[in-house]
Amino acid sequence: MHARAVFHAVSKAAHRCGPADVALSGGLDSSVVAWCVREHNPTGYTLKIGDASDAVFAADVARHLGIRHVIIEADAEELLRAARETVKILCNFNDIEIRNMATMQLLFKGAKKHGASTMLTGDGADELFAGYGFLRRTPPEKLAAQLRRLSENMRFSSGRVAESAGLTACSPFMDPDVIELASHIPPSLMVGRGEGKAILREAFEGALPEKILRREKIPMQDGAGTASIVGLIESEMSEQEFVDGTSRAATQGVKIRSKESLYYYQEFRKRGLEYVRTDGGCPDCGYVAVGFCRMCGKFPV
Repeated sequence: MHARAVFHAVSKAAHRCGPADVALSGGLDSSVVAWCVREHNPTGYTLKIGDASDAVFAADVARHLGIRHVIIEADAEELLRAARETVKILCNFNDIEIRNMATMQLLFKGAKKHGASTMLTGDGADELFAGYGFLRRTPPEKLAAQLRRLSENMRFSSGRVAESAGLTACSPFMDPDVIELASHIPPSLMVGRGEGKAILREAFEGALPEKILRREKIPMQDGAGTASIVGLIESEMSEQEFVDGTSRAATQGVKIRSKESLYYYQEFRKRGLEYVRTDGGCPDCGYVAVGFCRMCGKFPV
């Protein structure tokens, strides 16, 4: 019953987004979205940096659905330039978000060149249907509260990044009807058989290839190849520059955790960006934070 309801809710939400192309990683979430709109003949766009694995899985999904597939290739230098621009767009120095959204910026810009105007994403599925590893490890009696907290505080930057590239982004999973439905599904159905998003996998059983349906969530650094940006920053920033930069940031009330986070913080400062600090906020940067700091990326708070 619950699986059928999820199937219909997500399918209807995808159609409400209107005719659109798909940011296709080949993971469960974006593949579900692509399946829902397959009759509109969307193009699936995948970013590939180096030998990242997403492109292979995404190609399999595209073939299965009979849709056009375009791979946008980029290198670490292009990703680093996109990251600097993303700091400006998002006005933060959150290392994980900047890195991931720089990837989306390259994807959106590439899709725009190929004629895309609206892109569907899989944002929200992990938060609503327990896709993250830490949720699978959460004691059953605490899982409902964790999911509720995630649902109430989730916010995605794909829309702002897409807008900067001249596109519109839409996620079916962020549709109010899908969010409402997910809030009433027993948490035990989210992590059945020890895997995340079990109810979503059950809902689309038979619609997608088994290896896609059962594919585990992997970090974007592995799927799209974003880890290359970390290596590039670490090779270009000396240890002394890191020590000096970390000390300078500390005098400004910011705790730096890595060369990558220092790089983004310095870019943030170069652009003259500021933020409001609050008493009882993030211990690393002072920004208001509930469980997770959107400014610097500290988790948990």
